[in-house]
Amino acid sequence: MGGTAAYGGTMPLEPGARSPLPDNEPRTGQIAFVVDELTGAIDDWIRLGVGPWNVWTFDEHLLRSRTYGDAPGTFSARVALCSIGPLTYELVEPLQGPSIWHGFLDHGRSRMHHLGYYVEDIDEAIAAMAEQGFRPVQSGAGFGVDGDGAFAYFDTLEAFGCYFEAIVGPRALPDPELVVSLPSD
Repeated sequence: MGGTAAYGGTMPLEPGARSPLPDNEPRTGQIAFVVDELTGAIDDWIRLGVGPWNVWTFDEHLLRSRTYGDAPGTFSARVALCSIGPLTYELVEPLQGPSIWHGFLDHGRSRMHHLGYYVEDIDEAIAAMAEQGFRPVQSGAGFGVDGDGAFAYFDTLEAFGCYFEAIVGPRALPDPELVVSLPSD
């Protein structure tokens, strides 16, 4: 694994080691916040001019596979996504747990939770992160209209102050339950 160079920069990975992050840019495609109340959080972002937002409930109906730790997962959340250029903003309101989203709220205030990056193969992403010492702590799959799409969160809190999430985007998402648009000018 790489280390810190004397000048304060980062040393490259050991020869032959693969990077856990994809080679293509941008490496970060998603910035996500855990919120205690999704509707109010969307309103806050709309006031900043960030929108429109598409909302889904990620539960046993949308996620065909869920894990939490080393066991089957029972978590659910309301999720809002807003894509602007190559970056997607995500707001997550935890509904049912246990999950990595529960307990992350600090006194009812939302805060940045994870950075997501897009990959082509979730199993390869999990293996690459494991090589770097980061194990998956929560995952889900099957949220696309064709049953495709997958994600895995990694326990990078101590090293980076947030989780990392590897994402295999589905060919298409189902229609959102709700769309919140920016006000008309």
